[in-house]
Amino acid sequence: MSEARTPAEDRKLIEEAITGYASYLDFREFDAFQRVFARDATWNRAPIPTFGRPLHGAVEIRTMMEKHAREAPADRVGRHLVNNVIFDEQTAETARTRSYVTVLTVTTGATPSIRLRGVGVYHDRFIREDGRWVIAERLFNVDYLD
Repeated sequence: MSEARTPAEDRKLIEEAITGYASYLDFREFDAFQRVFARDATWNRAPIPTFGRPLHGAVEIRTMMEKHAREAPADRVGRHLVNNVIFDEQTAETARTRSYVTVLTVTTGATPSIRLRGVGVYHDRFIREDGRWVIAERLFNVDYLD
């Protein structure tokens, strides 16, 4: 049974999961990153899946994102900027949100640069799992991808 909270408290926790996803990924804190997902979560990107197919389960999502981060050049860091969170639905146990995401990379080498890598909308479904709000489904609808 989940701890009783007000809808406003739940919204804050859900928003923290949305921004936590971005921060944990950017800072390569993959244990915390994995915890924002339900055990059987799905992650997908449309119109073309990032890894050729949807990802299933928090462990697979973490594994693929960690691999992707390891393959990036050492002097490049990613920054996922998430904003304009809209709650389309919210109950005591589930929620659906939309939020804008802008993905930048910053190269800090001999020629520093900032590059726009992607723009789109996250469509998320949240559930309570073990008393915490976690992402059960994430669809990244891409408007622009470099």
